[in-house]
Amino acid sequence: MPLGARKPVVLCLGDSNTHGSLAGAWVRDLAASLPGLHFINTGRNGAQTINVHQALDRNLRCATSVGPIVAATLLVGTNDVMMSLALETGDVWGQRFYRYHNGYAGRADSGTFREHLNGLLNSIEGQLAALGAASGLGDCDVSGGGGGGDGPAATAGAAQLPVRVLVLTLPPLGEVLGHLHNLRVDEFNQVIRELVLERQRRQEQRRQAAGGVGGAGAPDGGVLIEEGMASAPEGGAAGAGGSGSSGGGGVVAVEWVLLDLNARCKEAIRQNGGPGDCSNGNNNNSSSMNDAGVSKNGSCGQTAADGRMGDASTSGGSGSGGSNGGTRGGSNSAPYVTPRPRRCVPASYLSVGVGMLVCALRRYLLRIPFDAQAAAAGTTVLSPDCIHLSDAGGRLVAGLLEPELRSLG
Repeated sequence: MPLGARKPVVLCLGDSNTHGSLAGAWVRDLAASLPGLHFINTGRNGAQTINVHQALDRNLRCATSVGPIVAATLLVGTNDVMMSLALETGDVWGQRFYRYHNGYAGRADSGTFREHLNGLLNSIEGQLAALGAASGLGDCDVSGGGGGGDGPAATAGAAQLPVRVLVLTLPPLGEVLGHLHNLRVDEFNQVIRELVLERQRRQEQRRQAAGGVGGAGAPDGGVLIEEGMASAPEGGAAGAGGSGSSGGGGVVAVEWVLLDLNARCKEAIRQNGGPGDCSNGNNNNSSSMNDAGVSKNGSCGQTAADGRMGDASTSGGSGSGGSNGGTRGGSNSAPYVTPRPRRCVPASYLSVGVGMLVCALRRYLLRIPFDAQAAAAGTTVLSPDCIHLSDAGGRLVAGLLEPELRSLG
């Protein structure tokens, strides 16, 4: 790197699963494995989509003061799911937490999530397109991301367009995949998929109108879908990477990439023990069990139809014969795995908060890594609080993102 040049910046947007203090620190891991990039971690514990949107302008200005933005990651929506469940079940503690912590007292269903996420994605695209020469911002704190910079810059150049925006689907809530919580996660993940795929289609239309050519291996000009995802709705074909070309009289500002973290998490959960009961027993009531489509014999996450973890149809690439290997072959060909207990999200947000506090105290006071806590609790990709990614879950995130980022630094 020439003297005075600054590292390309990757801006990481999201909630506590991005922040990394209560979850696996995948931003730190990526910064260590990709030293040519500067990672700026703007994740905030407890953040909903609307909060990430509210902070976007400042975070973008902060990032451009450090170096040219070449990519952004977005992993947000888990707290939107949690608030929707708190409102639905009348959980006063959960409602108060999100209202006081985030200053938001509105609706939290999937329709509201669609509205908020659509606004956020529009702002990301619009503001990245509008970025010119980076301006300094003295009050920004970039210490959380890890990558480290090269000191003050001699010049402040604009990012090379298009900026690659990597949007991840939400991880499970608890590891009983057929539980009500995860059916709600599936519902919100479908919103994420539809909104990103819609932008990919519009991007391709602009390229075609301008006579642009997509990247190699992308038959439709660069609609980017992580291998193993569900088929794109309304004809949005899956392909390998594409390049941002000119369209509509200007350069395409954003290259949208959709990565299915949820499918990877489900695959790992299935491979590590198969279906089992809720070991913490907090959600084994008949109402939530029936809502989740779980067999009445008490085996959370196991359907009577095929004996596998019960996903909703929107789980994304994890069905029989999927290319990600989540469930290989039909139910008769699946290898027998001894059932093991699975942990559910506690029934009340007060219990959720206690679980998070216990995990944090063990991690930072007793120096017990999240992976060690997960091993003792029997979780695969989540910490024992059943909300946050463990270190293993963080490695899944890093494994999805690293191939998309390696060529940028």
